[in-house]
Amino acid sequence: MAALWRTVAPRLERQRRADRHLALAMPELSPSRRREILLGMWDHLGRVAAEGLRLSRIVDDPRRVEIDDAGVPGGLSALRGGFIGVSLHSGNWEVACAAARQLGLPSYGVYRPMTNPYSEAFIRARRSFGYSDLIPTGGRAGIRVAALAKAGGSAIGFLGDLRYGRGHKIEFFGRPSTATTFPYALAQRFGLPLVLVRCIRLGTGTRFRLEIEDLPLGSTGDAEADAGAAAQAAHRRFETWIREYPEQWMWAHRKWDVEPAGPTLPLVGKT
Repeated sequence: MAALWRTVAPRLERQRRADRHLALAMPELSPSRRREILLGMWDHLGRVAAEGLRLSRIVDDPRRVEIDDAGVPGGLSALRGGFIGVSLHSGNWEVACAAARQLGLPSYGVYRPMTNPYSEAFIRARRSFGYSDLIPTGGRAGIRVAALAKAGGSAIGFLGDLRYGRGHKIEFFGRPSTATTFPYALAQRFGLPLVLVRCIRLGTGTRFRLEIEDLPLGSTGDAEADAGAAAQAAHRRFETWIREYPEQWMWAHRKWDVEPAGPTLPLVGKT
């Protein structure tokens, strides 16, 4: 699957979008280095797609997933009372559920559903093994998630690097973007720990490291401002993580408010 994506994807229009985003975020990179990173990204995403077919075997195999909880005061066991986890599309992000599974906590994944119902059903089936339930955004999802947070004793996971058109204004790689403040506001309101989680692929096989670290939340008395500041702090951390392993993040993802104009690297096989 990696070979297929590495061969086909650089010939598609998404290659140009991904390269524009990469050039926007990291203008110091040479064209040859950007091409190398994007080729690695497509290789990596091909592996993620294939791993979806055997994700349960990967997550439940301690030889394949190691957990680094050095960034959490008291370690992973300090989260046994429940927590909010915010991750990003890095490594194989679906592996992040391994932390809650190791703790034996019921876990809930809050996600943005796909518009194609067949793709949505397929992806949901692949993800469902790792969670007590998957909660699509929209409708009464916010009420349900708030009730789970209030009850405590569970892990509630979000992907925090998505762009939200009506979200809080932040900067990401020095450019304007938007982000949800919902997970940070939940943690503040109900006194739950909030942790940032990243998954790193180790080598080219199906071995991963989860790094988990605490994100301190402000308490100025202005809940909205505190949640916004936490969203910005999370994105600053995301930037650092992405710079460390740029080929493991989804550069084709539309994250910024204004799309950069004009093609950069030519598509493979086209002039």
